[in-house]
Amino acid sequence: SSRTEVQQTARYAMDMMVRELRYAKTFTLENDHSLRFVDTKPPNNQYRYYLDTTNHILYRQPIGFTQQPVTGVNVSGSTTVVINQDNAKLFDVIGDNTAVITLTATDTVRNESYTLRSVVYGVTKYIQ
Repeated sequence: SSRTEVQQTARYAMDMMVRELRYAKTFTLENDHSLRFVDTKPPNNQYRYYLDTTNHILYRQPIGFTQQPVTGVNVSGSTTVVINQDNAKLFDVIGDNTAVITLTATDTVRNESYTLRSVVYGVTKYIQ
């Protein structure tokens, strides 16, 4: 069950980021652990995904509002899942509409990791 939880945490976080970034108007790399993007729906709100490198929790934050954790400790408390425990680069941006996400979820109790990598192409550049 621990392995399943680590995999589900990684998949959930990756799916959420890919879905939003695919339809973002723009996205900008703030640093290796933070990516800002603008929503395509009016009023074109700004958000960011960032990794807190002290507790290794991934957050989604509407700019100007409180952050929302995407990952963290599971409900049962039996497993602690952290993201990019080694502080490896989480985000990279290529050109003006391509983001690369490399996410490693680690079960700190069993020391098992699960890595996902995704390349996201912003499609709004091609949609009028």
